[in-house]
This record gives sequence, C-alpha cells and structure tokens, in this order.
Amino acid sequence: MSEGLLTQWRDRVVEAETEISVVQEDISALLGRRKEIKQDISRYDRLVQREKQEMLKRLEEVEGQARELEERCQKTVQQKARVEEMYVQTLDNYESMHDTVKEIQAEEQRLQEREDVETVLQRESLAWAEEEHGLRTKLSVLQSALKGKRKQRHEEVTALDTELAAAERQLLQVRHERQKDMQAQTPQLQVTKHSRHGTPLESAQFAVAAAADANDKEQQFITANASTSVPTRQLRSCLKNTSATTDSYSFSDTKTQPGNGSINKNSTGSSSVCHTVPATNFNSAPVSRAVSQALVAGDDTVLGGVDSTHVTPHRAYSYASGKKAGSRKREIILLGDATNR
Repeated sequence: MSEGLLTQWRDRVVEAETEISVVQEDISALLGRRKEIKQDISRYDRLVQREKQEMLKRLEEVEGQARELEERCQKTVQQKARVEEMYVQTLDNYESMHDTVKEIQAEEQRLQEREDVETVLQRESLAWAEEEHGLRTKLSVLQSALKGKRKQRHEEVTALDTELAAAERQLLQVRHERQKDMQAQTPQLQVTKHSRHGTPLESAQFAVAAAADANDKEQQFITANASTSVPTRQLRSCLKNTSATTDSYSFSDTKTQPGNGSINKNSTGSSSVCHTVPATNFNSAPVSRAVSQALVAGDDTVLGGVDSTHVTPHRAYSYASGKKAGSRKREIILLGDATNR
C-alpha cells in the first residue's frame, strides 16, 4: 500500500479512537450522574419514610388525645347527670327535713344558753392540777424518807457485817489456838496412859484423826460461806456431822456411864486395865453454848472382846469452863440435868 493510504488509515483510526474516548468520557459522566441521582433518590426515600412515620405517630397521638377527650367528655356528662340527680335529691331531702332543721335550731339555742363547757373544764383541770401537785409533793417527801431509811439500814447492815467478820476472825483464831493446845496435850496424855496401862493407843489416835478431819470440814464450810451475812459458825455447829465423834467413842461398853472415862477390858491379857480417852473433837464447837450446841456422841464403850451393838444417846456438852466432871479427867462438862431438864 502507498504511504498516502496508510496515513489516511492512521488518521481515521486516531479520529475513531478520539471519538471512542469522548464517548467513553460521556458514558462515565452519565454513570456518575446516574449514581448521584440514585443516591439522592434513596436519601429522599428515607426522608419520606421518616416523615411518614413521624406523621403516623403524630396521627396516633392525636387519635389517642381525641379518644381521651371523648372519654373525659362522657365522664363529665355522666358526672353532671349524677350531680343534677344529687342536687334534686338534696332539695327533696332539705324540704323533707324542715322539721328536723327547726329542732336543731332549738337545740343550738338551748346549748348557747347553757354554761360554757370550756370554763368548766378549765376549772376542773385547775383543781386536778393542784391535787396532783400535792400528791407529787407527798410522794417526793415519802421517797426522800425511804431513801434515808434505806441508807441508814445499809449502814447498819455494813457495820453489823464488819462486826460479824471481826467476831468470826477472832473466834477462828481462838479455835486454832485451842486446837493447837489440844494437839500439843493429846500426845502427852496418850504417852502417859500408854506407859501407865500398857495398852495400845490406836483408839486415841483414831479419835484425834477424826477430830482433825471434822475441824477441817468445818473450816472449809466457814470459808465457803464467809462472804455472806449468815452466821455460818453457829449453823455449822448445829448441823455438823457427828459420825467422827460416834466412831471415836463407840467401843461397845454397856457398863460405862456418862461422865466417866472408858474402861478397856482386855480379854486377851492377863490383867484388866483401864484408861481414859480424851474427847479432843469437842474443841471445835463454838465458845458460847447459848448460841448453839452441837449434839455429840455419848460416852465411851468397851473396846474389843465383847460383841455389843449398844449405841449411846447423843448428849449436849458445855465448853464454857475447864472444870472436871466427877473423878475422871475430862476436857468437857456433861450438862446432865442442868440443861436437859
């Protein structure tokens, strides 16, 4: 082909490509415009839908308000009808109660003519207030007197408790001293009697041990009840157990008489011997027999050899003096007919 034809074809191709590019640009512009239009359409659709919903809500609210107004109007009409009925009924009742109104007016007039109730109440209240004041004054005086008496009684009780504690301490001290003296004298008497008669001292030792046990129990009882105002010593003396005393002096001798020493006849020995057992367990009783006396066991009975179940009666003993009863050496005095009469 010639150069001219090639040049023409090239020019035509360039023109065609130029036209194609222009058409494509127009198409792209149209597509963009179409897209923008679609976006505007969707935005306006949403706006329309939102406005429709708002209008629908508003319409529903207006319809609700209209229904409420209608109900209120109906209620108002009904209430008006009831009020009219009540008004008519009230007029009828007022007309029918004309006589009652006249009676009420007459009663009101009589009440106005009567004495004022408020004045009467004030007068009575004043009288009651004066009476109450007098009673309160009297009550205050009585309470003051009662308080003074209680204070005085408390002071007296405190003083008596102090005196009682001092007396108990003094009595306890005296009792301990006597116990020590008797414990110191008992071994000497036992040794003397043993050397004199040649008999065993088991009974005397048992009596001393029983007396010490009884004294320990008595001291424990007094210590446990020392904080109270109860005279524990006298009560303990009256109520103490005399089993130790009975065991110490129940030697089964029916021939021994009260006031004499116990005679021990040894059936196994070659000769008959006798000895006196001191009553050491009576030293723990109170000093004053007038306050209380303990019931203690009777005199001694024969020890061993003789099968006897004789139980001597309980007797009351005096601890006031140190005199001897009869010819036997005893640490106590049998009251006998002087106190048991």
